[in-house]
Amino acid sequence: MKKNVLIVLLSTVLVLFTACKNPSNNNSSNNSTINNSQESSISESSNTNSSVGTSNKETSNTSSKPTLNNSSNQSSSKPSNPSYSWDESLDPYNGTYYNSITNDLVGDDLITALSKVIYTSNGVSYSGLWDAYKTTDIKPGTNYIWDMYSNENYVVGGSKQGANYSKEGDSYNREHSIPQSWFSEKSPMKSDLFHVYPTDGYVNNRRSNYPFGEVSSSTYKSKNGSKLGKCINSSIGTVFEPIDEYKGDFARTYFYMLTRYKSQIGSWGGGVFKGSFPYLNTYFLDTYIKWAIEDPVSEKEIARNEAVYKIQKNRNPFIDHPSYLFRAFDDNYIANGQITNKQKADKVIELIDAIGEVSLSSETTITNVRNQYNILSTEAKKLVTNYQTLLDAEDKLNDLKDRQIALDFDKKVDTIGEVTLEKQALIESIRLEYNNLTQNQKSYITKLNILEEKEADFNKIYGEYLINDCIKRITIIGEVTLDKAQLVYDARSAYDNLNEILKNQIPSETLNILIEAETKLEGIKEELKGQVGDTKTIVFTSQNFANSLDYSFSSSVEGDGYDATRGIQFLRSSSLTISTSSYKEGICKISISVSSNSDSFTLAIKVGEHDLSSENNQLDKSTNKVFEFYTTNNEVVSGNIQIIVTNLSTSPNKSFYIKSIIIN
Repeated sequence: MKKNVLIVLLSTVLVLFTACKNPSNNNSSNNSTINNSQESSISESSNTNSSVGTSNKETSNTSSKPTLNNSSNQSSSKPSNPSYSWDESLDPYNGTYYNSITNDLVGDDLITALSKVIYTSNGVSYSGLWDAYKTTDIKPGTNYIWDMYSNENYVVGGSKQGANYSKEGDSYNREHSIPQSWFSEKSPMKSDLFHVYPTDGYVNNRRSNYPFGEVSSSTYKSKNGSKLGKCINSSIGTVFEPIDEYKGDFARTYFYMLTRYKSQIGSWGGGVFKGSFPYLNTYFLDTYIKWAIEDPVSEKEIARNEAVYKIQKNRNPFIDHPSYLFRAFDDNYIANGQITNKQKADKVIELIDAIGEVSLSSETTITNVRNQYNILSTEAKKLVTNYQTLLDAEDKLNDLKDRQIALDFDKKVDTIGEVTLEKQALIESIRLEYNNLTQNQKSYITKLNILEEKEADFNKIYGEYLINDCIKRITIIGEVTLDKAQLVYDARSAYDNLNEILKNQIPSETLNILIEAETKLEGIKEELKGQVGDTKTIVFTSQNFANSLDYSFSSSVEGDGYDATRGIQFLRSSSLTISTSSYKEGICKISISVSSNSDSFTLAIKVGEHDLSSENNQLDKSTNKVFEFYTTNNEVVSGNIQIIVTNLSTSPNKSFYIKSIIIN
């Protein structure tokens, strides 16, 4: 549970008031001035109870809250050379570790100096983290690890340490608050105790390698309330949000890591860090400063800092000296640790006013302003007095973008030029692009009529092409024989694919040629039609084997009394000898193109007693599919060639049609 703003303000005022009454307990430089806002706060609180509410956070330490002691000429913007000092009297650490950090160090100079102080070559191995947790992450008075992702009570070093998990509560493991993938699992980051915490394994897995941030709508929530979901800043994407009680803990962890590894973080992934001061990208800097203020240093963090120090021999300066956070990163935070809603709103107001005349080049600026407005609180948004100006700018930008899209579309129409059959893909793609435009974009199109004319021209040319192609396919059939079957089928398909208008343009005498060819072909096929169990003898001349063979014949299955064990067998009557050494690569291929409306059937091919079938000759229903069978290299095969079909479906009116046999 966090302190609300009023309680934090009263806490700070009470401390300052006490300091004024007891100047001997403070540095003289910290008692020189109290600005008007502080005086006003003291006056307003003079009638309140002396007891100030405290946080319900188990180990909250109110005294660790940093406060400002600014000069009377304090500016709301960060000066290049601050003339004020920070009140560090409330920082929890009083040792000599930071003696080299002088009061004049601010900004990047402070980070650089701290980086040298906290550098260490000591540490533990990755496996050594388990033992370290026995002193760094134990809940006081228990033998349970202190898990910031869940409410589970895991016995330190127990059977659930590093165990498998399928749900929350199955095991705990080592969570890198800065994901390992960001720094390519390199040491010493991989086992730096300051950022590797023991947490529930399942929640750790759900967090994945997403950065910490504030969630607008969650897709997952752990038992203690940690959330995963879209960031309130729409440009960030998915983030993981710890509960309020630990936000400051993780924020100070990140400030430690950027300080300790400032020379390396420029190469880290994740989109959080950058290689130059302030080393955090804007959203994350603002968010983590806010978290660090709203969730002040706790006894948990102080105790863990000491425990890690005994192992790694370095410290987290932002736990020892919370005031360093303000000296290093942001001077715009007022004494109670909050940027006021008005200050936030004023920044956005300035950004909106700076948009100026809207053009296509304004998109980046307007998008940035929108993002800054979206992350404001509801109360702060109400104070943005020129929000309508932002809306108007967005509307104008969108309209300019629509006009540009329309202009680009008109240019594409011009690229069509003279219409030919080869322009089909281009014309169709431009039409599809037009159909996908918004109504506003379409309203700015000036050459839609030209596109429609081009489409009409193409349809005319394409129609003529289809008619001529159909007539050509019919006329090349000539004398109908069985080996002309495919020509007949192709001609019929070409005719059937015409629309009614185009069909009417096919001369009746040409259509009659097709009909007569189909009739004759059916007669030829009928002569070769066999029944179940029949053996059809097909005679080929020896000359046929010198080239490829392509003959068609069929057999159908009818009647309820079909015996599935019987088959249709087509038997070559004369002897065939195949010496595969005479074929390309020594392999003879016999391909059979089949068509069946049976659900399944067995297909076999033999030459004499030699079975050339594939092992998997049980075939599913298929149409016009080619199955290939191979003989062995350099093998001599002789005998009658047989095509055997068995195990057709027992349902009536099933048929099997062998369209062709090709030996090559």
